[in-house]
Amino acid sequence: MGMPLVRRSFTVGEYHRMAEAGILGEDDRVELIDGQVVAMTPIGPEVGDTSFEADRRTKIPLYSRTGIPEAWLVNLPADTIECHREPTSEGYADIRTVQRGETLTPVRLPGITLRVDAILG
Repeated sequence: MGMPLVRRSFTVGEYHRMAEAGILGEDDRVELIDGQVVAMTPIGPEVGDTSFEADRRTKIPLYSRTGIPEAWLVNLPADTIECHREPTSEGYADIRTVQRGETLTPVRLPGITLRVDAILG
């Protein structure tokens, strides 16, 4: 019988110390998500086209649980941006999808308006 696999959560400080010690190199494509070191999707000409579903499923709920007031999720295949606002422990209460021709104003920067076309390129 094999040994059971034990998972351990890492803190942000431990993650940074792993990088300082050379355990994680600057070319390693990893990120710390909810205490786990996770491989990132490869960089390509349209990064958001491959990470969208994973980001929606993993990162957006995490951002909401930790109280981040707003998160924008770029959906390159659909040519839209999902704007998530009003965080709760269950997810964002206000989710709206904006498309080309529309604008977005960040909650924390009410004097700034960005064109969706400029963000999508």
